[in-house]
Amino acid sequence: MNAVILSCSNLAVYVKAAQETCGTDYPVVFLDQTNHVEPSRMRKHIIDTGVYDCYDLDFVETVQADADRIHADIDYIPGSNLLLEKLVSGRWDRQFLVLEPGKPVTQSAIFDD
Repeated sequence: MNAVILSCSNLAVYVKAAQETCGTDYPVVFLDQTNHVEPSRMRKHIIDTGVYDCYDLDFVETVQADADRIHADIDYIPGSNLLLEKLVSGRWDRQFLVLEPGKPVTQSAIFDD
């Protein structure tokens, strides 16, 4: 099976960390984060996954500046790279939609069990 990771460009550091943890080297296609709708709704929290020190003063200043530009509040929440690690390791359970090549992605494929 050939696998490719499709990810938002702002998750690049997490995808890299997950691939290192899982010992994989899948090609990654990044979607440009500037094309997202309503970034203030997407960036309300700093997710502490342990990949880097999100309490570092330089990091906090950068995040606060980004939040100020999009009029968003920030807060810390615990998190992990588990979902990305499952993605890159091939442990695709019910959290993933796996389709055969050529099969269209439909609403019923996503929401119906």
